[in-house]
Amino acid sequence: MKFKYRIRDASGLAVSGFLEGEHKKAIINGLLQQGYAIVALREVDSNQSGRELQRPVRVGDRELAAFTRQMALMLAAGLPLMHCLQLLQQQTRGTQLKGILDRVGAEVRSGSGLGEALSHYPQVFPLMYINTVKAGEASGALDTVFQQLSSHLQKREEFNRKLKSASAYPIFTTILAVVILVLMIIFVIPRFVSIFAASGIQLPWPTRVLLNAGSGIRKAAPWLLGVAGSWFLVLKYSTRTEGGRLSIDSLKLKLPVVGSLERKKMTVAITSTLGMLLQAGVPILQAMRVAAGTMTNGKGREVLHDAMRSISSGESLAAPLARSGIFPPMLTDMIAVGEATGSLDTVLDQLARYCEVELSDSLESLARMTEPLLILLVAAIVGAMVIALLLPMMNMVSMVGV
Repeated sequence: MKFKYRIRDASGLAVSGFLEGEHKKAIINGLLQQGYAIVALREVDSNQSGRELQRPVRVGDRELAAFTRQMALMLAAGLPLMHCLQLLQQQTRGTQLKGILDRVGAEVRSGSGLGEALSHYPQVFPLMYINTVKAGEASGALDTVFQQLSSHLQKREEFNRKLKSASAYPIFTTILAVVILVLMIIFVIPRFVSIFAASGIQLPWPTRVLLNAGSGIRKAAPWLLGVAGSWFLVLKYSTRTEGGRLSIDSLKLKLPVVGSLERKKMTVAITSTLGMLLQAGVPILQAMRVAAGTMTNGKGREVLHDAMRSISSGESLAAPLARSGIFPPMLTDMIAVGEATGSLDTVLDQLARYCEVELSDSLESLARMTEPLLILLVAAIVGAMVIALLLPMMNMVSMVGV
């Protein structure tokens, strides 16, 4: 029998592939003994080609959010689950999501749970999503869980939109400055070099500096491109190793501005994911395992894994988070209060809202500060070049007038 699996290793890295075994239980035991967390495991047709089985499925975040929102509304209205899936399958315009909903409906009709059926498509439904649905089925509150998922996805979509909006202008301005600089060095400056050489006049020092810099950059361009390419390859391949990823993620946390934003991003990821999973009734260790899997920063995943080991030995969640030194004292103090009062899910939800607003404000403030600085930088570069090129031309004009 052939099985398609998707697992996560100790660092939270997702891995997928195919295994053959006599039965499903043997595959599960083998993966668990190796220390992997199983995200999805299902039997596949051995005659299918690997290319067909691994064909990527692309469903956008907006499409997933719309499906979740509609599902929440229908379940809240009292419609049966199968009826909801059939209606959504008919109304969905995306062909890939339509096909997935058709297969999910068939599995649910044959007796599988909705969470189990969704777990066969981890490239569409995140691990957090699947575990939340399973918890909703176990507690009999699937409609409430889908409302929580809908709210979570909507807030994440709004945050991503703000992030793109805040970073779009600085990125565009930086690219524009680089393009202007390259065009001036490659096309404009060489034309003036021949003119100044023919005139025989004494060039002012700003012009000499500019011409020498342009000539040096043009001669060193192959070396500069080679160094840039080498650094790119080093960074690319270092991110494929656990040690390299952890080093880069640790460096991000130490950088002046990037580090502060990265910490706030990690705080939002932990509080929002843990808060929603705990409210859905997911056990704390399972919720933390999911939160660690969704963490993009390796240092944050490491801290959560340490916290899981501490909780297993009877310690609180707040203590290992405070020892890490990554998260603000306000976060760990509030978590300690939530654990003491038995309202950790509510506290985490409130913290998530506060941290999301704080991160959004930080991004907007950074964008407001960066925009004028970049404009001044572009104006200074272009202005300095223009002045350096105009000074000898003005001397030439004055000599002709004399």
